[in-house]
Amino acid sequence: MLGVCGLPNANFAMLHCSTFLEINSANGYLPMLTLSNETVGIDVFEPIPHGTSPLYQRIAALIGKTIQERNLAAGTKLPTEGQFAQHFGVSTITVRAALKELVALSVIERRQGRGTYIKRNEVTQPTLAEWSLGSVEDLILTSRLSETILLRAASKKAPKWALQLLTPITATRLFNVVILRRKGDTPILVTDAFYPPWVGEKLAHENIMANLKQSRLLIEMVEEYVGQKIMTIHQTMDAIAAPAAIAKLLEVRAGSPILMVTRIGAVASGTVMQVGRSYYRNKDFSYSVLLKRTPDRQDEPLPQQ
Repeated sequence: MLGVCGLPNANFAMLHCSTFLEINSANGYLPMLTLSNETVGIDVFEPIPHGTSPLYQRIAALIGKTIQERNLAAGTKLPTEGQFAQHFGVSTITVRAALKELVALSVIERRQGRGTYIKRNEVTQPTLAEWSLGSVEDLILTSRLSETILLRAASKKAPKWALQLLTPITATRLFNVVILRRKGDTPILVTDAFYPPWVGEKLAHENIMANLKQSRLLIEMVEEYVGQKIMTIHQTMDAIAAPAAIAKLLEVRAGSPILMVTRIGAVASGTVMQVGRSYYRNKDFSYSVLLKRTPDRQDEPLPQQ
């Protein structure tokens, strides 16, 4: 993830951050945990139990139960996402969602480039997970961890911001999808997305709600219908005062600070396939960026004042 942020003045509404997301950006957690040389074998994990709850939740419960019942020590390394996926017969995204639940419970911790480790072997009730916005996969993971409610799927006169992002398209009426994502009783975000005519024509004839009920991201649905894959998403983050309509959906006071993320999704050729704005409750989110030195520029002299 590449990012740049600016704060022109103390007014929260002026906070502005811009990031560029690519497929397969690495994510990790940096815990203060003493690691051991022990590794848990994949065979200690039983098959996924049957049930009506989402698959990732059943996997998370199974892993947590195994850690607790076998009294596995803190610092012990767990199998990789790929090993879990093959063992359970599911996708790595589903495994990642399950592990994210256990991270939120402080049962496990993840170290970038090193793996997943047990933090403690007592499993408590789940809390709201910490959402990451650092890669396309993170956005997909958010959809797996939440319930989607379709609020709108129809053509409408597009707002100025959407038309500007879709330039040089001259049409003023565009296909619009508005969704609300919740986790339990808590609203997480509202997304307002617009599509160029060549995409909108395909979406207008599809059962969007049936697709979204599969806990899928909007871009995944669009990719399937259009037959092209979104490879990059440029996202700009702004702190804004919540408009009345958005505030009502997010269950916050109108005018209170919220996070607005404007996203432009493009295919490999650079053609824009989706633009949208997502609005996040400010009380549940913070923005964190890890800055690193560029290896080939570390010895460059600093500019003179």
